Amino acid sequence: MAVFDEVSPASVEQAAASFEGAGLVVCDGNLQPATLEQVLKQSAALSAPAWFEPVSVAKAQRGRCSLPWHLVSPNYDELMALLGRASEAAALPAQGWEAMVRKALDEAASVGLAEHVLLTMGPLGAVLSCTSGGEAPLPAGGRDMVFDPAALLRRVGGAPKGVPPLVVRAERFQAVRGCHLWYRLRQPLASVRDVTGAGDALVAGAAR
Repeated sequence: MAVFDEVSPASVEQAAASFEGAGLVVCDGNLQPATLEQVLKQSAALSAPAWFEPVSVAKAQRGRCSLPWHLVSPNYDELMALLGRASEAAALPAQGWEAMVRKALDEAASVGLAEHVLLTMGPLGAVLSCTSGGEAPLPAGGRDMVFDPAALLRRVGGAPKGVPPLVVRAERFQAVRGCHLWYRLRQPLASVRDVTGAGDALVAGAAR
């Protein structure tokens, strides 16, 4: 990843014209802190939303900048690092995880980490937290959405065959401020071969 070190604050400043009219600027934790800070400043000056993907717990702390991100996409351990509490990172329990997540997301909102946090939680799903806005227009019990992976991957070479439809439940998740939405599979997958790139794919889909 040494190539990322070649992206310096000066090189970002030289590319300022590229930020004009940008619909989205995405950075990851392989960039140096000073470079991330420069990206945020230029993005804010041009009203371009900037996202931060932490990559790992060790590199997540690089995303602690002077300005808020438009969105950060950590898992729970990475979120703890972004909050300066990496030592408190722990696996989320299958039962009782809600209080841990709510506390972390509310703290992220209070310290101005980002306008939105897309928290990935493995088999527990993901929570999208927004610091502003009212309650999401969802029924009290949530709403089911059906996705057809086979149709989405039809044009992708080498895509697996016979992937069944996925039913995702979206429901409100209590927040002190703003709004939290919890997304989860209605029926857990029978087997998982490899999760490499799952978080990156989620960020790419959200950006799309």
